[in-house]
Amino acid sequence: MTDLAIVLDATVGYDPADAQTAASVGNIPKSYTDYLQLTALRGARVGLVPALLERDPADSEVAVVVRKAIEEMKGQGAEIVEVSIPNLTELLRDPANGFLLIRQDFKFDLNAYLAAHPSAPCGRWKKC
Repeated sequence: MTDLAIVLDATVGYDPADAQTAASVGNIPKSYTDYLQLTALRGARVGLVPALLERDPADSEVAVVVRKAIEEMKGQGAEIVEVSIPNLTELLRDPANGFLLIRQDFKFDLNAYLAAHPSAPCGRWKKC
């Protein structure tokens, strides 16, 4: 978590090209590391969807890291709650359902990028 807090310190702040960051002005602490607590996980409940760790053999290294992190969290007092999502495989396979929010955000971000960069190459599937 310390590493993540340091990265957060380096990446937060106002960006004039991103209106959503305006709310951060005056609301960013000196350092997010000041808020780290060694006992923060004691009594916390952390959800884990084991089926996501078993989906793709190419992600096996990631699954190992996640499992080690889960064990570390348990060691620090967290309760791990395994969560099962009915029809998860079908939801992720169906492009109409899987990762809908990510796709929606991507659509708007991509459109904004292309509007700001009219000469950007679009790839082989479409001429801009």
